Amino acid sequence: MKNLIACFLLLIQTSLLAQTFTNNTNVSIFDVSISTSNIVVSGVPSPLSCPDNSLISVCLSITHTWDSDLSISLVHIASATTIDLSLNNGGSGDNYSITCFVPNATPITAGIPPFNGNFLPEQPLNVFNGLNPNGTWQLVITDGAFGDIGFLDFWSMTFGPCPPMPPGTAQDCSGALQICSDQSFSNNSNGTGNFIDLTLSNQGCLGLGERQGTWYYFSP
Repeated sequence: MKNLIACFLLLIQTSLLAQTFTNNTNVSIFDVSISTSNIVVSGVPSPLSCPDNSLISVCLSITHTWDSDLSISLVHIASATTIDLSLNNGGSGDNYSITCFVPNATPITAGIPPFNGNFLPEQPLNVFNGLNPNGTWQLVITDGAFGDIGFLDFWSMTFGPCPPMPPGTAQDCSGALQICSDQSFSNNSNGTGNFIDLTLSNQGCLGLGERQGTWYYFSP
């Protein structure tokens, strides 16, 4: 119960601190052209930094056939800092339907149109950390082919506390291959760890023609 309450309070805190800015103006996307849309941000603590405040999502909807015609990027106008959100993904599929680019998710390159949900952009949002978020941001959509047109329905940016990193995979030496038939080496000059450098003249237990380098053996 305590864990449930703590998680609930954390969600409330995050929602209260998050600030979202939206542009709902439709923008036409023509063949072999560049379309842009701006959002003016104000009142966000500067500079962007983790864990307190960062760009935590960029969401958009685009109506367009043959998604792979499109490259989508985000520009911080004051610094000219640019990241690619999605580059020619989706093949012959159609639309980006409420697609949100966030720090921890499935890569957009592995997504399937209409890309509904959360995706990892091609370049990380934290590239903007260290910058002043207040001012003009620009979404840039480049249509690189003839035959399909569309429009940007809306887009938004959300600033707030950085989301926690996903837990790492637990690792240990269980099941690891023993090095050189359970030989341990202890000729380290500084006395830390066990190792031996295997050279042409000191091949140790390597067979002829095997790759040489620094091998380690860990004792329980």
